[in-house]
Amino acid sequence: MQQIHLAGHHNHGDYIIDTHDAPVIDPVWDLYRYALSRFGTVSTMIERDDQIPELEKLVQELQIARDIAAECLSSGQAAVNKSALYDAASDKSAFKINDQALSRGVQHA
Repeated sequence: MQQIHLAGHHNHGDYIIDTHDAPVIDPVWDLYRYALSRFGTVSTMIERDDQIPELEKLVQELQIARDIAAECLSSGQAAVNKSALYDAASDKSAFKINDQALSRGVQHA
């Protein structure tokens, strides 16, 4: 995983449109928390293409992202990151954990 984009959407009942014009909702923050705990530090951006709120509200969302990242990384939840962990070349059907990276406890920031 190279980058995470966090954004709001519009729920129309039968379908959801990724509009990038609403606040990030709690289930997305939960997914972000899970992704960081699984992949470690990942470049992240919050997208707003329309309905841009006051700077204060944007900074509040930024702080949520920062708090989640700090929580995951400081608690040791974050996994070893990217190529140090996954060796897809050895098995095209599934990702395999690179045991050498795990045994060294490698963490990429």
